Amino acid sequence: MAAAISLKASVGLGLCVRPLAGSWASPVTLCRALALSPLVAHVQSAGIAGKNIRDKSIKKPAPFPYRTKKYRAWHAFWDMTTERFDENTKLVVVEGNVAAGKANVAKALAEELEMLYVPAAHMDMVYINTAGFDTKQLDPALPPDTRSFTVADFNKNPHHKHAFFLQHSQGVVMDRCVYSDYIFLEAMHKFGYVTKAAKNYYYEVKKNTMMDLMQPHLVIYLDVPVPEIQKRIQKRNIPDEVQSKVLTPEYLSTIENLYKHDYLKNMSNHAHVLIYDWSGYGDPEYIVEDIERLDFEKHEKDHHDPKMQDWWLPNEDEWAEKRYLFTRNKWKLMSYFNIPPFGVPELMIDGMVYNDYENIWSEAPGNKYQPGYDKRLGVSGLLFKTKNFLREYATPVPFKEWWIPEK
Repeated sequence: MAAAISLKASVGLGLCVRPLAGSWASPVTLCRALALSPLVAHVQSAGIAGKNIRDKSIKKPAPFPYRTKKYRAWHAFWDMTTERFDENTKLVVVEGNVAAGKANVAKALAEELEMLYVPAAHMDMVYINTAGFDTKQLDPALPPDTRSFTVADFNKNPHHKHAFFLQHSQGVVMDRCVYSDYIFLEAMHKFGYVTKAAKNYYYEVKKNTMMDLMQPHLVIYLDVPVPEIQKRIQKRNIPDEVQSKVLTPEYLSTIENLYKHDYLKNMSNHAHVLIYDWSGYGDPEYIVEDIERLDFEKHEKDHHDPKMQDWWLPNEDEWAEKRYLFTRNKWKLMSYFNIPPFGVPELMIDGMVYNDYENIWSEAPGNKYQPGYDKRLGVSGLLFKTKNFLREYATPVPFKEWWIPEK
């Protein structure tokens, strides 16, 4: 069975281990690896609640339809952000190595905690636009340097030169998050798939973009030994993974070590961290029980406490500003990715080549005009359609947020 481990930074990353489902767990690999001392359990006063014990009688305002309606400055006067908050307005992240079982656990937790499940990031987020057109279809016509490059392509050919590339207040359970992204960059750099210059550029962009984001309340790590990871890769039989030149024992071990000895340690300064021996899987219901014992409220109310500090905002104005940033001004966050990497040739495209790319790419359905303004897609009544004329950005945003279902 799986063993639950609570990680607490304030006592030097002490661990509390208990067996689940009434049977004894085998020794947890992470305990031996980190050689940490036991942590005395304490009673929690407030925290996330499972759907069986949540108070259904509490009435909250309806979710703000931010995808179809602009959140404007004057909304802050009567549409209070915190009025939608409850004990489950939390950001939970499930982390782990390749094929550790993150998606199934994240889905189960989202169901039990009545939160929104957000799948792991994937390349279709970039290549499929708002019209549903898969821009990878343009590859035969595009210059070689501008063609698509997916994770499957990387698994097959890791040395290819393209290889480096708050409205609802509903809780969210994510399959991985942006804060663990660097783990894969470090692994890629170690094995020669990414140059040092590209790595440095990544961290420069990260420094300029991450400061406005909010770290999760809870990180759940599924610990699975590398030999078991390899068995699961074979079992789920995704061709590019099974035949991958990348997913070697050494590469997977590097990811595991970065998670255990760097990422979890750093995240525990801000978030609660639960670690589970998932080599034999386990029951997500027992994870829910552990989550319900965690106290989030005491950290959120004490602005001197580094834990949950991103979520301590003194008044409604601050929450309204955050809300505005992530809806109306999200383009400003994304604009930092446009910093030209002049010192990294593999990330640059020749101007003439890019011009050819732009001419072909912009003619694809859904790429040339703002969503809802391309008459080639059967849109009519453009003469009287003025809704998007005053949007914050001047260029089309072709990427579709279809991977996050609306509830």
